[in-house]
Amino acid sequence: MGARMLRPTCRAFEQVRRQMKDALEKEKRQPAPFRNGVGAFVYPCQKLVFTYCERGGSSRGMHEYLTQGKLEAWAQQHPQIEIQVEPKPSKHPMVSGQFLGGREKSFCARKLTSEEIKAKVQDLANTSGRPDTRFRQPVLSKNYSVRGIWSPFHSQDLFNVLEASKKAHRSE
Repeated sequence: MGARMLRPTCRAFEQVRRQMKDALEKEKRQPAPFRNGVGAFVYPCQKLVFTYCERGGSSRGMHEYLTQGKLEAWAQQHPQIEIQVEPKPSKHPMVSGQFLGGREKSFCARKLTSEEIKAKVQDLANTSGRPDTRFRQPVLSKNYSVRGIWSPFHSQDLFNVLEASKKAHRSE
């Protein structure tokens, strides 16, 4: 009677052991978890939306960009960005980018050539989506550096190079 009771327990133990083994194998196949951005880069630009008019003259460059396959080639190089193309009649062509955190940037492609659109799209994809900030005042510190302000003339190697070039000029 004791042997009969052990069989289901052994089977249950075997089943649990197999499940744990399968779970460990699955963990080995999965990529490492995200740890505050270490080991993985999340692209800030999530989606680009191209709008254009099929008949409008201001959309000529956008129409060329879309029909000559330049957008397809660009999209294959950047698979992490979703591309959406929408015809909007009687509207100027626009390219808008949607970024992490719900930010959005766009530019009007009115009367731009396909090469200019390509450059602007690349610039838009490379930005973070945050507004541009300008620093109006220099950074000042109450705690001055012990070493002082760095200058390229402090480098001994540069000093030797300058001395050698002066000697070369004198000998000529």
